[in-house]
Amino acid sequence: MIETFEYIQTSSTSKFWIIKHHTYEQLKHAQLACDRMDKLRNESFNRIKVPNFEYTKKGNEVHIEMQFIKGRYAHVKEEHIIYQDVVLRDSNWSFTDYKIENFMWDVRTGHTYAVDLQSYYEMPKEQRLTRWHQRRKDGSKGAWEKTMYNQYADPNEHNWPVNPKYDNMREIKK
Repeated sequence: MIETFEYIQTSSTSKFWIIKHHTYEQLKHAQLACDRMDKLRNESFNRIKVPNFEYTKKGNEVHIEMQFIKGRYAHVKEEHIIYQDVVLRDSNWSFTDYKIENFMWDVRTGHTYAVDLQSYYEMPKEQRLTRWHQRRKDGSKGAWEKTMYNQYADPNEHNWPVNPKYDNMREIKK
């Protein structure tokens, strides 16, 4: 079982994780996905975090268990961090899908996480820049701007503490 967070409530404890199951048409594509996951395990994206994850492969099927990040979509305030640490990253390997829902702000830690592990690919920085600017033109920028008007919950807009009601969370390992 992957390392995740335990949320302690008055009379119960909850743990959250996401399970993704991919079936690839070709066995070689499943193996390439696993190779990318192996490479991702050893990567650092400076201020952008990667959720804990494990995967298994059986034939052309890849099963991924990933830590659930409880929070909100990244805010326009975090956009520059994603741009600097993911898009402008010196490595040819980075996340390549810049939809707002692929980046979550963790209510417990205040960190921003890249949650679409399958968008981790080899892509030159110039192509990532083109993709980033295209995403801004084609409507995703509107989603980022909605966060300015609190259409996605933003504790920072209200000067809430990083852990407003989640001070009782703790990391555990199974």
